[in-house]
Amino acid sequence: MQILALLESSFEKAPTRIKIELFIFPLIIISSILYLLEQTKVENSRLNLFSGSVFIQEKSMEKSLIEIIKDIESYLSKNSIKLIDISNINEKIQIKVNANTNESLKLIKFIEEYNSFSSIESLKIEKNTLFLTISFDKLYIKTINKKIESELEYLAKHESEKKRYSLKAIVGDDVLINDKWVSIGERINNEFKVSKINKDSVLIKGKNIQIELRLYNEAI
Repeated sequence: MQILALLESSFEKAPTRIKIELFIFPLIIISSILYLLEQTKVENSRLNLFSGSVFIQEKSMEKSLIEIIKDIESYLSKNSIKLIDISNINEKIQIKVNANTNESLKLIKFIEEYNSFSSIESLKIEKNTLFLTISFDKLYIKTINKKIESELEYLAKHESEKKRYSLKAIVGDDVLINDKWVSIGERINNEFKVSKINKDSVLIKGKNIQIELRLYNEAI
């Protein structure tokens, strides 16, 4: 698939350490959501790469790219997302931001739903940096996939929960999470228990959610 191939290309160019980080929960969620976006396409029609949308006719957009850039900047500022660079190149907007997984997905959703012209042409992720190229040259009828909302809700819960736990030490089959020593199968509290212990990370599981904690880097 085009979207998964795009993510795979970005992944192969990354250093080994970044590859390890990308190949866990955040990448799975991002791939899943972009896959859902692609599945909203209508068969036998001329379709946009990312949006579940159908190109219907040539029509001029009311807003200029300068106005759109201002709207994007306003969104980033309102949501405390650090803007590294934004520019208009060949009538396409290119964005580079520093954002966590949840922020990146919400930005992607904002762009896709901005108006009937917005179309994400390319996407690249390098650790906590998101690169987007957006075009506005065609009019589309866009469909909505409710599963994307549930994925974002799940990710928001994951981001919130992982901040509560810190992996401080791994000694054999025992790990120190926050200020409590536990082993595989033992509970940290009523919500999570230790599921797997790796060389420098620990997987903890709760009801309908799992989190990987890493030494010195906490959760991913």
